[in-house]
Amino acid sequence: MVRNRAIKGIQKELSKGVQFIRSHVDITDPNLTGMRALIKLREELKDVVISSRRIL
Repeated sequence: MVRNRAIKGIQKELSKGVQFIRSHVDITDPNLTGMRALIKLREELKDVVISSRRIL
């Protein structure tokens, strides 16, 4: 579910010419579902989209 929503958003951004995307993930989930999904997706799309990997 998280992955599917992220893909839809990324596709929309790419269609507008965006190449750099920063995201925010809810880490209050004890299973870190969103974070795990976006990390995996970031790896899958690393040749298409530049992502911010800075952790504060």
